[in-house]
Amino acid sequence: MNINIKTKEKEYFISSIEDLKEVKEMLYNDGYHLSTFRNKKNNIYTPLSNETNDKSILDYLEEIGVDTTEYKRDDFHFTSINNDLIEAIVSKEEMKMMAEHENKKSKDLVLISIQDPDDKEDISPYQKQFKRVLPIRFFDVEDDIGVKSGGFDVVPLNDEEAKKVADFIYENKDEKFFIHCAAGMSRSAGVGMAVDCIINHNGSKYSASQYPSDIKNHHRYSPNYVVYDKIVENFKNVKNFKFRCSSCDASFNKGVKGVKEGREVFSCPVCFAEVKE
Repeated sequence: MNINIKTKEKEYFISSIEDLKEVKEMLYNDGYHLSTFRNKKNNIYTPLSNETNDKSILDYLEEIGVDTTEYKRDDFHFTSINNDLIEAIVSKEEMKMMAEHENKKSKDLVLISIQDPDDKEDISPYQKQFKRVLPIRFFDVEDDIGVKSGGFDVVPLNDEEAKKVADFIYENKDEKFFIHCAAGMSRSAGVGMAVDCIINHNGSKYSASQYPSDIKNHHRYSPNYVVYDKIVENFKNVKNFKFRCSSCDASFNKGVKGVKEGREVFSCPVCFAEVKE
């Protein structure tokens, strides 16, 4: 019995772990992030990686008698960033795969779940596997392109929706995030950058720009900067800060107290420029 791996260009058949490793490496080198693995029972979606460690495929190979012991591991591997703040930024299918297999880690994560407005698939059963969820819908565009899709105007993320995202990020600032969109490349990456800017840099894009970005430096991502900008701008409305630094644009409630030339002064907590309180 074979496993059928189908892409737009080619179709592959796998009957051993060696075949799987070889085919996955070829696909990965060709720039694929996802491949559809099919058997007679169902469709299984799995992320590509240089390692052969996708549990769903290994389980199936085990069922048909292939020894997969040396490839077993307890968790999923995503072609994604992973740091103290963000568990993964991935596609809808990768999110579903994690939820389908009842990965215990998902119960400790908050999910920002992005779909197209005209996407009719109900993914709420998968979303329920996470600790908290923000389901949100907007198209992956940076300008109003003047067309309709499924009865919806194809326009960028608006301020109202951006504020919902900013609100959710701030309310869950002590949690770890899992973010997905359709492909896990653009909208979700823009949201991921906003998560970092809001939580690690108090909403200051200037401060965030002074540090290396895991997302911008990752080969998978092409962040939607309209998404990033809109969410960060609307964060100012979430927190209702009293002060805004004219030098670095950081917002805050109280500056850092100090003494300068014999007088008491207050400085921006991000760039330390003098501010008037």
